[in-house]
Parts: sequence; C-alpha cells; structure tokens
Amino acid sequence: MAAVITVTAPYTIFAIARPGARRGADSPRTTYASVPANWYFSQEDSKAPDGWCYLGCGLKPNLGGPRRVITKHLGTMAFGSLVITIVQLIRMALEFIDNRTKRMQEGNRLLWLIMKCFQCCLWCLHATLKYIIHHSYIYVAVKGSGFCWSCFRVFGLIGNAGGQLAINRMVGSILALVISLTIPAACGVLAFYWIEQTLPTVNATWPTVTVALCALVIANGIAEVFRCVIDTIFVCAHMDMQQNGDNPKYMSETLRTAFELEKGDYSEYDKKAGDSKPAPATPTQSL
Repeated sequence: MAAVITVTAPYTIFAIARPGARRGADSPRTTYASVPANWYFSQEDSKAPDGWCYLGCGLKPNLGGPRRVITKHLGTMAFGSLVITIVQLIRMALEFIDNRTKRMQEGNRLLWLIMKCFQCCLWCLHATLKYIIHHSYIYVAVKGSGFCWSCFRVFGLIGNAGGQLAINRMVGSILALVISLTIPAACGVLAFYWIEQTLPTVNATWPTVTVALCALVIANGIAEVFRCVIDTIFVCAHMDMQQNGDNPKYMSETLRTAFELEKGDYSEYDKKAGDSKPAPATPTQSL
C-alpha cells in the first residue's frame, strides 16, 4: 500500500495543480484567436461594402482553427500548461512548508518575513506567466510560431503598448461583468414568467434557478470570446502598424479612426493586387 501511495502521489499532486493552469494555458483561446486574426488580415482583399462579413468569418475559418491547434500547436499548448503547472506546484510546496513551520515563524519574525516574501514573489511570477502565456497564444494563432518566440513577442508588445493592454483588459472585464449579470438575469426572469403563465401548477423556483445557471455558463463563454477577440484584434493591429508604419495595410477605417490614424489610401495596393501578394510575410500565410 505504501508503494502504491508513493508511486501515485506525484500524479495526484499534478492533477490537483493542473486545473489552476488551465486559465493560463488553454487551447480554446488559440482556436478563438485564429478567427478574428483571419478576419483582420482579410481586410486588404475585401474592398466591397460590408466585405468584412463575407470574407474571413465563414465556416472554413471556424473549422480551420481547431484543426490547426490539434495538428500543429498541441505541443505548444501542453508546454505552456506545463510551465504554469510547475509554478503552481512550487507554490503548493511553499504553502506546505509554511503550514509546517508556523510555530517556528511565531518565534522568529525574520523567518516569517522571508516566507511571506517568497510567497509574494511566487504569486507575482505566477500572475506574470499567466498574463504572458495568455497573450502568447494569440501570437501562436496569428503567426503559427512556437511558444518561446511568441512569449518574446509579448514582451515587446508590453513594452510598446502596455497602457493600451491595461485598457483592453479593463474593457474586457467590464464587458464580462455586464454579460455575466444581464444574460442570466434576463433568462431567469423570462423563464419564471413563462412558467408562471403556461404552467401555473408548477413551482417555478427551481426551473428558474436551473435556467439562470445554464445562462451563466453560456454567458461566461461569450465573455471569454469577447475578451479574446479584443486582445486578438489589438495584437493584429499592433503587428500591422509595426510592419507598415503609420499607414497600416490591413486595418479597417473604423480601427484607423480608433487609433487616430489618417484615412488609408488603398489605391497602391489595389494596383498590385492583380500582380502578386504583398512583400512582407503576413500572418495568414503561416496559418
């Protein structure tokens, strides 16, 4: 029995720490990001009115995202998850040591201070890694690059546009809060009144709670997609401005207005459209 516990203990601890890594390393995020990235870099090819609807947002890009993640980027997802899990395991080990040395810390304030400093540093490392990996998966979806190169590009993005990233995160959090509150509440109210009107003999409390909980799960998924789309479009716009300067090639007029750029002149690109593709390698070519 002791041998079985010894063998299975590491796997049990890893399984406990693994769910905490899912928020920092999630393959669905890469799948979500591939669709808005495909839409963004299709702008140069869609000059017809409302062209954004017919190109880059159909069934093929939505099915192509999961296929690319499964066939090409599954190792990247696993590696990112492993990094977060290792840090989580180290934090769990430090918590165990902290609990075992409570009496020693009560009699030694220096030991208590050192333990709290270690815990604070590991928390900061964990949060930083989750944030970097969170955005690196967008680069994986857009450029099809590896894990380390994508993390390196995220450092450059934070250095160049850290303030805008903070604003994007705040806007995404506000949207998520609004969606998570309004959709379940509206669904619960509608379900309650519908049951009261159509089935007056049935107690509407538990069906209403069930509907609200299901709506909450769906609303959280919608909010996550919104956050991913906001981050992905910003990363694509940043890459476009890095490659093409103040005249981004693929940016729509609405985004140009948001970034306070002058209205783009696509005449030069229209002349070259029939001859060849643009010279710089675009992210959609690597997908």
